[in-house]
Amino acid sequence: MNAFERALRAELRHLARDRWDLAGLTLVPGVLLFLVAAMFWQGAMRHLPLVVVDDDRSVASRTVLSALEASPMVEIAAIRASEREAVDAVRRGEAMGFVHLPRDLGAGIARRRTPVVRIFYNASFLSAGSQLARGTEAAVKDATGTLVTDQLSGHALPPDPARRLSIEVIPLTNAANSFEWFLGTLLFPAVLHLVTAVTCAMALGRELNARSLARWAGANGP
Repeated sequence: MNAFERALRAELRHLARDRWDLAGLTLVPGVLLFLVAAMFWQGAMRHLPLVVVDDDRSVASRTVLSALEASPMVEIAAIRASEREAVDAVRRGEAMGFVHLPRDLGAGIARRRTPVVRIFYNASFLSAGSQLARGTEAAVKDATGTLVTDQLSGHALPPDPARRLSIEVIPLTNAANSFEWFLGTLLFPAVLHLVTAVTCAMALGRELNARSLARWAGANGP
């Protein structure tokens, strides 16, 4: 029997007698790992809450809203009257971002303008915010083809694939009032590391308290 096997058997005998040390090595890390895994339980992010600021309120904006509602990535949480109200909703944690549909959204396409649809996402939660921005942008692009066709035909104009919407994606820096969720994702690995360090220190302290460190080293050393 080598030194490692002797030390391992000695520790296992101690853990069989001391339930607190056993829980520190098994139950506590297991709970922490479960909490970390639970954050990814659903796999890909879906139905991220989105606020809409609709300054157009026309058939064109309703076409974009329909595309957003059909997207599996985002979910319209509310419609606000201004960007200020939308930012407040993001700060309160009601949404991960918002999209602004400008006035004359459809008419601008028919008049050879390029309407700008702006997407704002919460950069404090980068993963969720960027996913929301990507899903919103994809939904707006999906609605562009139908929107351009409907607007040009409504103005008795021939199809023109060159006419499109312009999409701007803008991060909202420090959008949240609380960083509790953001810091929570970093806390669990740190606690797991701390539990491991404390358990190792406790095992060494146990030997020092019993004045058995020299005997333990002699019995389990090379």
